[in-house]
Amino acid sequence: MKNTLFLSGLMALCCGAGMAATVAIDLNGNAADGTSLSTGEKRLYGLFGDGTANITADKVVSWLQDSTGWMGSISNSSGTTPGVWGSVTASGADDVSVSFLNRNNGGGSNVGTEVTLTSDYANYTGLTLSVDCAGLQTDAYDTSLNLVYQTADGWQLSRLTDMAANLSGTTWTLSANLNDTPLTSDKAYIVMSTRKGFGNTNSDLLFSMSATVEDAVPEPATASLGLLGLAGLMMRRRRK
Repeated sequence: MKNTLFLSGLMALCCGAGMAATVAIDLNGNAADGTSLSTGEKRLYGLFGDGTANITADKVVSWLQDSTGWMGSISNSSGTTPGVWGSVTASGADDVSVSFLNRNNGGGSNVGTEVTLTSDYANYTGLTLSVDCAGLQTDAYDTSLNLVYQTADGWQLSRLTDMAANLSGTTWTLSANLNDTPLTSDKAYIVMSTRKGFGNTNSDLLFSMSATVEDAVPEPATASLGLLGLAGLMMRRRRK
C-alpha cells in the first residue's frame, strides 16, 4: 500500500500541470531606494495627436525605443511649452516614483519609459502594470495608462482610460493576458498621459510591474519514460 501511494505521488509530480509564479519586473535598474533616475524630453511633433485614441503601439515604440531612462513630451506641436518633469526616483527593489507637470497646453503631458523584461519573457502568461495614484491631480481629463509589448503579430497596446477625479487615491492596474500570444521581444514600453490639466504637478505616482510565468510542463514522452523507470525501481524494491 505504501509503495502504491509513493508511486502515485511521483506520477502526480511528473504529470501535473505547470505552476504559475509571479516575478517582479525591474523598473529602476537595481538602483538604491531614493536614487534619482535619468529623465529626458523628446518633442512629439503631433505623434500622439490631441487624444488618447491617437496613442498607438507603433507610435509609442517610435518615441521610446532605445531611449535612456524616462522620457517626457516637450510638445505635440513645434511651439515651446513648459518642461514636464518633476522627478523620477527608485522606490524599493524594483519600482519607481514619478512626478510630472500636469500641463494644460501643448497636448497635455506624456511620460514613458522602455522596460527590459526578464530572460524568460517567452514563458509569460500575463503582464501587470500598476500605478498608485495617490498624488494624481484631480483636474486632468483623458488620463490614460498604456502598456506596449511585442508578439508574433507585431507590437500590441493595452490601455486604460479614465478621468483623474476617479483615480486619485486609488491604485490603477492594467493587465495583459498572454496565454495564447507569447512575447517575442524582451522590451516593453510604459506611457502615462494626462490632458487638460491646470499646470499643477502629479506627485510621486508609484509605478510597479510584474509578470506571471508558467513553469514548463514535461513532454508526455519524457514523463512516460520517467514513470517507467520509477515503476521499475519500485518493483525491484518490492522483490527485495
